[in-house]
Amino acid sequence: MRESERPLVFPHNGWMPKGDLTPSEKSTTRDPRTGAVVHQITNHSSINHPTYFLTSSFTRGQKAILFTSYRTGQAQLFEAFYPDGPIRQLTDGAAIHPFSAILGPANEVFFVRGGQVWSLDRDTLEERKVAEYDGQLGECSLSRDGEWFVAACRRPDSWGLAVGRTDGALRDFIAFPRTIIHPQFCPVDPDWIEFAADPAHADAPRLSRRFGPGMPLRARQRRIRRP
Repeated sequence: MRESERPLVFPHNGWMPKGDLTPSEKSTTRDPRTGAVVHQITNHSSINHPTYFLTSSFTRGQKAILFTSYRTGQAQLFEAFYPDGPIRQLTDGAAIHPFSAILGPANEVFFVRGGQVWSLDRDTLEERKVAEYDGQLGECSLSRDGEWFVAACRRPDSWGLAVGRTDGALRDFIAFPRTIIHPQFCPVDPDWIEFAADPAHADAPRLSRRFGPGMPLRARQRRIRRP
């Protein structure tokens, strides 16, 4: 059944299973100072926000917008079909990291639950556990080819980078002596990972290198001083 043909299903007692569709909440206003048209996508009384600002919330083709909502009582992933379509719930069960979702290749969405990286197929809503780490993960970032993921990881005794293949075939932890935030693959050379380290003003950003596909993941850090 195509998405546009799915019947609307309304939540019961605040709980909504994945795949449920609810009517569009979109409204349009005009900014009184600039005259710009403002499109408000959600209108629920709970917290609703887009993906992290380092990633796009729009799906390919800009037919839907990914967002996190607490309308079920905990953070779950939703999409609003743009511009005037219904809202569909993508995840249920244990809460997700509210800012972790990122679109990958083949209509997949990658996100974090606790110390695990998960993949969601937007066509079937089937979830796949990609990797698990002994620690709390931050938001995901993908290499430009979609074959690698990286996330900041806080273990009980250390910080570092959680790195691995998106097919689940390989994963590693690259330790670092201080807090790591916002790691991303270099858009020019995906063998390099850029990240910031607290205190944020000290020798930021930093680079970490991983070596060839299929090889054990190792790293060396290089300080990049501000001009």
